[in-house]
Amino acid sequence: MRIISANTYIVRGATPDWTGLSPDVRSDPDWGLSCLVRIETETGLVGWGEGSSLTLQGGGSQKVREILNTILGPTIIGRDPTEPMVIWKELQTLATSTFGRDPIYHRQKASIAAISAIDIALWDISGKAKGQPVHKLLSNVVRSKIKVCVDISLHPFWEQHFSSDSAWQPASSVPQPEAQLLLDLGFDTFEVPIFGPLERSMRTVRATRGGFGRQASIVVKNHTLGAPAEELVWAMSTARVSLLVDYPANYSEDSPRLSAPLAWGEQEWRGKELCDGMAGGDVDILQPNITICGGFTALLRILTIAKSHDVLVMPSCHTRHGSGIALAATIQASAAVPWKSMEAGKEPNPKEPMISLSPDILDIRNQFLVQNIDGSGGYLHVSEGPGLGSTVDEQVLSQMTIQ
Repeated sequence: MRIISANTYIVRGATPDWTGLSPDVRSDPDWGLSCLVRIETETGLVGWGEGSSLTLQGGGSQKVREILNTILGPTIIGRDPTEPMVIWKELQTLATSTFGRDPIYHRQKASIAAISAIDIALWDISGKAKGQPVHKLLSNVVRSKIKVCVDISLHPFWEQHFSSDSAWQPASSVPQPEAQLLLDLGFDTFEVPIFGPLERSMRTVRATRGGFGRQASIVVKNHTLGAPAEELVWAMSTARVSLLVDYPANYSEDSPRLSAPLAWGEQEWRGKELCDGMAGGDVDILQPNITICGGFTALLRILTIAKSHDVLVMPSCHTRHGSGIALAATIQASAAVPWKSMEAGKEPNPKEPMISLSPDILDIRNQFLVQNIDGSGGYLHVSEGPGLGSTVDEQVLSQMTIQ
């Protein structure tokens, strides 16, 4: 079986609208776009992949598409698609020789996103050729569903109702009506960002906990520039926050040690940086995004290194960037990663891999998938269909493609 074509498509991805985005983001024509690749074989098998550079500079998805069309795509014509790891290594060598010394890192980043798209498509074909879902080709760890961590925008009422200096009281923590709607749908884990200053961040953490009640799990995404202050660490501990997401380089030896586990890596595309983050000892959970860091083959390498450093791996999927292909691939990856409880000092902590998502985004990502992704009951259900578990309605895709 040989590859006969590799065609690319640019799609808007999962962004429902541009409300609330900053003017500089709204003015960028490439914001929120992803590049899909359709690889076809002489036998008629078709594989789909997706790559995203998650950047507003340097052309973004258009640059990914250019690299696929002019450099990497022509290279794989005539190759055996059931050898994704061999092809991945050759493409990495080609990308390094072409872009490795490029002073503009966005072009390097776009080349890895292009490799990600090809690699995902090749694993999709391999699964279809063998009649197996990708997760069974990756490992013998198979879970049937992946928990949804609902990405929320904090309701202003919650922040006003819970002051920054009030301690969280479990007995009085009753879900607000807005939160109860999501709880009634079966969701029990929620993600909220904090941006500082300190008092606002503390109010956000407490308001989220109070708004969703004591039974829900809260994931805090820390977007502050440095390590959180001791007061915020205390607020997270008393609010029973289950996960803190941050960049490990922001922490020094004098930074407060966190009672919640530290997760990182969902926007990192460089393999060396991902490995250094694990080896540094500060990361408890690595969150690689396979559409930007090298695809399924990169994930297998990450899992090998993570095991030696006792780091958990939780594949991530950007909540706003990416189409249904990105989500389907992330579900397959999440079904194949091993998981275990952390040490007692990191309590509470996630008991299983999670994917950040919101219910309205799932509907958008399903738009051009023939077999829709099932997100009922607070979980994304893992397809047992061959390859990624879903195929593309190319007629619908053609209507969504951005030229």
